[in-house]
Amino acid sequence: MHNPFSIYWNPAGLVDVGFTLQLHGMMVNRQASFDRDAELNNVPPELEGINSGVGKAGAMGVVPGLALQSGHDLGSWTIGLGFAAFVDRAGRTNWTKNFAAPTQYPGAVDGPQRWSVINTELTLLSLGVGVAVEHVESALSFGATVFGTQTSLSLLRARTVNSTDEVSLEGHLAEGRVLFRDGEDEGFTLVLGMQWQPADMVKLGLAWQSAVNYRIKGDALILFGEAEEAREPAETDLEVPQGIRGELSLNLSPLITIRPALSWNQWSIAKSQVATGTRTGEILFRTPREFVDTYEFKLNTDFQVTDQHALHVLLGVENGATPRDTYEPGLAESTNGRFGGGWTCAWSETLKTHVAFVWQAFANVTVTESKQAPTTNGRYTDHRQFLTVDMEVSL
Repeated sequence: MHNPFSIYWNPAGLVDVGFTLQLHGMMVNRQASFDRDAELNNVPPELEGINSGVGKAGAMGVVPGLALQSGHDLGSWTIGLGFAAFVDRAGRTNWTKNFAAPTQYPGAVDGPQRWSVINTELTLLSLGVGVAVEHVESALSFGATVFGTQTSLSLLRARTVNSTDEVSLEGHLAEGRVLFRDGEDEGFTLVLGMQWQPADMVKLGLAWQSAVNYRIKGDALILFGEAEEAREPAETDLEVPQGIRGELSLNLSPLITIRPALSWNQWSIAKSQVATGTRTGEILFRTPREFVDTYEFKLNTDFQVTDQHALHVLLGVENGATPRDTYEPGLAESTNGRFGGGWTCAWSETLKTHVAFVWQAFANVTVTESKQAPTTNGRYTDHRQFLTVDMEVSL
């Protein structure tokens, strides 16, 4: 609960006396698939080769971060200050191509998932400052952090005027494109936290993070069928929910510590995602979301193998945010479990490193009553791996 990145998870943990710098790097790898079932989506036999079948997505990226913390002993009180710069959320999705698609349908090469998304790029870059105070006698501390976040979003999806998967209409090409490009917005997030250590072996922590709604403005390049491409200033919402995180640290012995944690995120605020032209007010696309709140339980167990080395084991489970009828490729999450392990090495009194690997597996989902237009009935899979490397320097 006490390290420089407490500024994000629970700023009450910034009160350790001294100065600590933490460098963080995380590599993320994802494998997902969508099998658009011809029968479930009422695809006629002559179009099965371009409007049904399996699409796969794979992405690997590196997420960097930096945080520092400075704690000062004032006698009856301890005050802590913190600063962090990191990528809060990021993603890039590129789906496999269907090079066997008939050449008279130029968009079909993008695969059966193209009616939802072809490519997506999203980055949320955050800078934050935090402060915390601790009443030494009661071992009770409180903290607050304010983050400023720069958001950028680009996405490409196939569309028709009537939101169907018809590739031709009365002998003419019907399929088109909506490219939302270089969308940007800024927002602010508040995190409030508290910690209490009633005994040497027990520590409790609780933190709340505010919601933020980004109104992302960019350019839309719109092409329907054989018409001329049009350019339109456009905007879309990106909603990030409020959340509450709680953690208990319990020292079972000098060698074993367990840290159960529970978090809640109010994803139910996301009812739909709409992109509109800012000049005309025309709806470019509307995607039903109807997300539900998520609850995640994690159990971290720390084994102090030697004075310099510690082993960590993680188990976790979280319900999915996405109802089956609003599933779509690229932005849907089912109930998932995660497990992993890590190793911490204290090289000296001032230098410590931590390496961890986590595997996150999502439940396979079959959708039969899609509300999307065009429908996205079919079978979905998703697996992700996380490799993190951290270095702490304490003075």
